[in-house]
Amino acid sequence: MDKINENMQILDQMMNVTEFTYATRPSNPLPGQIIYETDTGDVLFWSGSKNQWVQMRPHVGTSAPQSPQEGYLWADTSA
Repeated sequence: MDKINENMQILDQMMNVTEFTYATRPSNPLPGQIIYETDTGDVLFWSGSKNQWVQMRPHVGTSAPQSPQEGYLWADTSA
């Protein structure tokens, strides 16, 4: 699990993910904008088509998810 957390932190830095709290989420988010909530530990993205914040849940395993959906992350544990 530590390796996954380390990799998520690297991704956050590369994508310029901004930290917020649940109460301070951006009021005018951009479609696809990614935020990290420091109080909940959730990583979320703004779905313009759904007009809401959606939690990004990682798929952990050695093979890709069978039915990926918008916002899926895959943590490949075989690498």
